[in-house]
Amino acid sequence: MRNIKFFTLLALLLMAAAVYGQNYDSIAHHNAGWYDLDLRNMMQLRDGNILANIQLFEIDEQGQYLGDYGNRLLKIAPNGAVLLDSVFIADDDLNYFLLERNPFDEDNIYAKVVRNLDESRCDLRISFFDDDLNFYPEKEVWVPLSDTIFSSLLDSYFLDEHGDIMLRYPLSMRNELHYYRIGIDGTVKDHVVMPKDASPINFYPAGGHRFGTFNESPTEYCFWGMNSEDLNTMYIHVFDSLLNLKETLTPNGAPSNIKFEYGMRERVLDWDEETFLVASRFDRTGTNVNGVRVTRYRKNTLEALNTCYFRTKPELSIGNVFIGCAFPIGLAKAGDGDLYFAYCTQDPETLYFGSPSGQVSVVKMDADFNIIWQRFCLEPEGFARVGSELIALENGGVAVGGVVMGAPPELFFLVFDDEGWSVSESGITPRPYSYWPNPVQNELHLQYSPDVTPTSIELYDLQGRLLHIQRNGMESIDVEGLPSGTYTMRVIMENGKTFVEKILKH
Repeated sequence: MRNIKFFTLLALLLMAAAVYGQNYDSIAHHNAGWYDLDLRNMMQLRDGNILANIQLFEIDEQGQYLGDYGNRLLKIAPNGAVLLDSVFIADDDLNYFLLERNPFDEDNIYAKVVRNLDESRCDLRISFFDDDLNFYPEKEVWVPLSDTIFSSLLDSYFLDEHGDIMLRYPLSMRNELHYYRIGIDGTVKDHVVMPKDASPINFYPAGGHRFGTFNESPTEYCFWGMNSEDLNTMYIHVFDSLLNLKETLTPNGAPSNIKFEYGMRERVLDWDEETFLVASRFDRTGTNVNGVRVTRYRKNTLEALNTCYFRTKPELSIGNVFIGCAFPIGLAKAGDGDLYFAYCTQDPETLYFGSPSGQVSVVKMDADFNIIWQRFCLEPEGFARVGSELIALENGGVAVGGVVMGAPPELFFLVFDDEGWSVSESGITPRPYSYWPNPVQNELHLQYSPDVTPTSIELYDLQGRLLHIQRNGMESIDVEGLPSGTYTMRVIMENGKTFVEKILKH
């Protein structure tokens, strides 16, 4: 089994040498001593491999942030999760950026807003590189944006169906929100300025993916977010093809006893001509039911057509307060018309006491939100709720990448085929069930994917002696009578697959 890890490096600490604070370097590994990282983008290259963008932040030994350090673009083979190549981009201004295929050539696009401290200005830098991670400086394009650097580090980009770069660029000093459509040759095709006070959206944590397509025919774009004073209301600005604001939507659709919570990792996906999808957290008031949900809305009426809920397990109760930590990772439309969805949970009890653990869950659903398969990927170190991404693969299947918290942090990388079985080799084993709590005192609970049928569960002690076998009622196991200690659980499926877990009994 192979983990993709970032190692402490012996290489020279490179500082940004270019005029605008960036330079490209083909040395495979760089690190500024102590560091933290985020996975910000993933894309599939034309050769079938996957490109992941990692942002590195320099920290001290106590974990305090010292500054931005640079990007690493990692080329990863989906079969085996093998790191094939990488390029380091020194950058002391790690804002969000665009990473997409060039629809007009055989190379790829790397674009971001660059803040020039020396000249007090901002420009959009459009760079190009091939699938072997070779950059082409001669093709690079600079687009002037403003004569001040005082802008929020919350740019948002995407490449539209016409091959134009859509950019939302906030200019804090002037209290302005700038929306651009820019050709990859640097031509500014549309530019609209909105007073920041005119927008109810003022809260942008975990940004970078909030500008997207709302409709393809006629062409419409959207930007979504929420107000910091009302995290239960989502606002969606809908723009026409010239970036004129048409309307502001506030989709809800929650039952009276449920609140949809925004502000962290929510997603919007244009589904078809009539509907769009929203993924966010939810909380059922007065109960311990909380987690993430996906809702389909009708575009013209905002009617909620159907919702699929994924409950956080386990949950923590502190007095009358119930805490569940679940966050969407991504939504993507599969080539066969189905839907991929991924979310992460963190055990709130360990999170509350400073040692988070959790899981990533990857789901395939049909167009009516019926679950086809669900895979649970457990790891004791826990997964960062930000810095994770999902992409659908052209040949079928889905890739999910993100960060495993630890010292040092590590990248996890998972690839599933259309049947929901892993084709990647990593230290994280996907399972078609979830189990909780672990450690356990009295009763262990299990939740299974609908595409599998368990036939038996066996419990062994550390000497390999069979202590218990269960062939009925396999949604829970009574362990109250077992002495405290560590046990091995074997879950055997109808198709013969067997999964082995370590269970700690208090």
